[in-house]
Amino acid sequence: MGPVIPPRLNASMLMLVRLLQGGTETYEDIFMGCSHFKDVARAHILVYENKSATGRHLCVEAISHYGDFVAKVAELYPEYSVPKDAVESLKSEGFIS
Repeated sequence: MGPVIPPRLNASMLMLVRLLQGGTETYEDIFMGCSHFKDVARAHILVYENKSATGRHLCVEAISHYGDFVAKVAELYPEYSVPKDAVESLKSEGFIS
């Protein structure tokens, strides 16, 4: 993982940091929209260069349940202490398979 650009962590980043630090919150009713920073940068450029672009633009690759996010973080970053209990709790409650 690379450095954080903003001077303060936003709510999404705080959830990730708590998870990587071993936090066991399950956030059963939370869904997250994720996107890669390079895709967001490209979208900014495309909107900026398009003179007819107006209004708000959303850049989201996928919407997923917090439990799926937890499982993916545990899979991608096994060196961090993502609690297996959080993943198992969400599975037992039927939030992820």
